[in-house]
Amino acid sequence: MIIVLKDNYKEASKYRLKEAQALHDANLYEGSYYIGGYVIESSLKFLYETIKGMRLTGREHSLISMGERVEKVIANEPIIAAFAPDLLNYRTNELVEKWEVSYRYQGKISFLKEQNMEAYMKMVNAVFIYSRQIEKEWNQLKGGPDNDN
Repeated sequence: MIIVLKDNYKEASKYRLKEAQALHDANLYEGSYYIGGYVIESSLKFLYETIKGMRLTGREHSLISMGERVEKVIANEPIIAAFAPDLLNYRTNELVEKWEVSYRYQGKISFLKEQNMEAYMKMVNAVFIYSRQIEKEWNQLKGGPDNDN
């Protein structure tokens, strides 16, 4: 069975989280760093589309600006706004601030160290988990399906 991840941000974040963790566990930090950023990006895009009820247009890859878009959407929904500080805390991580899509083409990235990668991966996991919690709250609020994926 082939699963197409293009424009399926929910599935993409789930699959890429496993890959990022496996790369991290193998001390392959450059790959883990790039794929971890992709997990954050796809989790945020999934959440944005879930709450707005519409597909994203354009090719936004900045983790910070995508977070700002999600923050604006969440701020208008008081029931789920309580999750916003925890979800958007990822922006305080120094590696998130430096992440950019062009890192997929780079070999060694000098600023990646074991210590900051541990904190980074915790943040990647947190964004994934919070996006799923917000989806669940949103679906309960709107009377939609109660998804646990």
